[in-house]
Amino acid sequence: QAEVNQKVWEATRELKESRSEMEAPAWVHAAAELNRTLGSFPMPDGNTVELLPGYAQSVRAMTAAVREAREYVNVEFYIMARDEVTGELFEALREAAGRGVTVRLLFVHIGTLRVAGYRKFLRWLRGSGIQWHRMLPILPGQGQWRRIDLRNHRKILVVDGRVAFTGSQNLIEPGYRRPSSRRTGRQWVELMARLEGPIVTALNVVFATDWYSETDELLAQELFIPANVPENGPMTCQVVPSGPGFQAENNLRLFNTLIYSATERLSICSPYFVPDDSLLYAITTAAQRGV
Repeated sequence: QAEVNQKVWEATRELKESRSEMEAPAWVHAAAELNRTLGSFPMPDGNTVELLPGYAQSVRAMTAAVREAREYVNVEFYIMARDEVTGELFEALREAAGRGVTVRLLFVHIGTLRVAGYRKFLRWLRGSGIQWHRMLPILPGQGQWRRIDLRNHRKILVVDGRVAFTGSQNLIEPGYRRPSSRRTGRQWVELMARLEGPIVTALNVVFATDWYSETDELLAQELFIPANVPENGPMTCQVVPSGPGFQAENNLRLFNTLIYSATERLSICSPYFVPDDSLLYAITTAAQRGV
């Protein structure tokens, strides 16, 4: 991971230090500078962001984008399953590969292994024409072994460097194919975003780093910001990669910076809330000072 991080830094250090023209308090730009220092990515203006709160809605939007692919589709999700909700998307990926589009796919071994129908899914992948790999595989018989407590929770889909999707949703029906979920009617609630503009390339670079980690194939053509990516929207965005491979605790430092900068309101929504002392102090301090 350290080698990957260095390559990303080398690929992005020549980028112009885009000082966003967004009107915002100074602490917003200071947080962006922190992210640039820790994660390498600038904060570009000129993006379009569409939030997709519906589970089936986001799958339909991703399917439509894949069907328009001409060069490549990069797909990376923690958990995947080919089922009644995602089947059309996987079929679109197979069709894209069949017409000559490069389709790369990553999923976390442990996360997907536990889903009903995993072996059938692997058989389908082997005949699909898609280039696929397990992330953090635990396959001792093949000489592949990782710490079993580590996961890669990224959810990214990029089409031709033109449009990207990211958010919290896995590629699986919202009950996760669990009989208990179906009996009780329980479903996961997720939020995805469809993005266009310069931010798409940053997400593509994150995918490329994970692809390199698992395959030793460096997608050099995707480790830079192309000059021809149009600025086509009003949104300012920044990608902040994080995880065990980043010793500086990128996300934690960002969260604490934002929380200590809050003056009026703080809203937190996360399925994983296990704060360390620094984050807990930041949150309780914000409450104590009237936020």
